[in-house]
Amino acid sequence: MHLINGYTLQIKDSVPQDAGVYVCQIATLNPLEITHTVDILVPPVIHHVTSGGSLQVKKGMPVYLECFASGNPVPNITWTRKNNVLPN
Repeated sequence: MHLINGYTLQIKDSVPQDAGVYVCQIATLNPLEITHTVDILVPPVIHHVTSGGSLQVKKGMPVYLECFASGNPVPNITWTRKNNVLPN
């Protein structure tokens, strides 16, 4: 981060950790300030899960299918089977 022209704060190559509230204050007899809230958007991504792909399970045994995703805003995960959305 650095100032440009003494009054513009530049955040180069922003990362999620740069998100937050930034306050510009002017020191006068009656101090003035302006607040900026920065939210860093991150495209959704599905993280690799080692048990993905085809599974063979014995009848009567439980099956656990994992799908871990991240992003900002946090992505909604929807499961489907035969083009039908499964309940949560």
